[in-house]
Amino acid sequence: MDAEGLALLLPPTTLAALADSWLQEDCPGLNYASWVAGAAPSQAALWAKSPGVLAGRPFFDAIFAKLNCQVSWFFPEGSKLVPVAKVAEVRGPAHSVLLGERVALNMLARCSGVASAAAAAVEAARGTGWTGHVAGTRKTTPGFRLVEKYGLLVGGAATHRYDLGGLVMVKDNHIVAAGGVEKPWMMFKSKGQTAGKPVLITPTLCTCFPICAVFWEILSGFYILSQIELRSKCQILLICGCFYTQKCGDFTWHNLI
Repeated sequence: MDAEGLALLLPPTTLAALADSWLQEDCPGLNYASWVAGAAPSQAALWAKSPGVLAGRPFFDAIFAKLNCQVSWFFPEGSKLVPVAKVAEVRGPAHSVLLGERVALNMLARCSGVASAAAAAVEAARGTGWTGHVAGTRKTTPGFRLVEKYGLLVGGAATHRYDLGGLVMVKDNHIVAAGGVEKPWMMFKSKGQTAGKPVLITPTLCTCFPICAVFWEILSGFYILSQIELRSKCQILLICGCFYTQKCGDFTWHNLI
């Protein structure tokens, strides 16, 4: 799906609710600045002053739609912007344009920043010959998850799981609380087979190999091993030949490639 088509993933009611909440947060009471600005017809321009990937148009539109303003775009979603570029124009009553200005800019800058970083990470990974996915996790800004997950997609990355219900993920803390690794996986086998592919996060190879051996029948090839220190080519081949593997956390631009 191209970047512009990604807007179809966003429910209109959710877009409207998010725009409403952001505007409510910024202006919950009397707005004396709007009184000063007045309601005369006004026009504002959106300029790109630094390079990056444009992302967040549907959210931007939703914010100004709430304020009875119209947005005209000069670049499609996912465009690689080169400064200085006129990206869009907003028309509406002066007080409405100004009321939505900061909220819309904050959102667009955040979403475009995520898309730009995602695009750079994907490009770096592809440059090494990596053919798997570069994905973002649930480490998102509270209240901004949809914006940031959408930004990942515009940047060409994957979204991993959107929320806790998107994947059965058992981490080391879950294993400790359950009293061992066998109990959670037996529970999954008996009750959770429709909940998606099971995932175990294990910190080292020495813990993943016995688990692979014990739970081969349960996992049926859909097991994912995360946060493993993959240092031996033989070990990498052995694991990847049986299971899906994943490395998450502790990434920087220096160790990504």
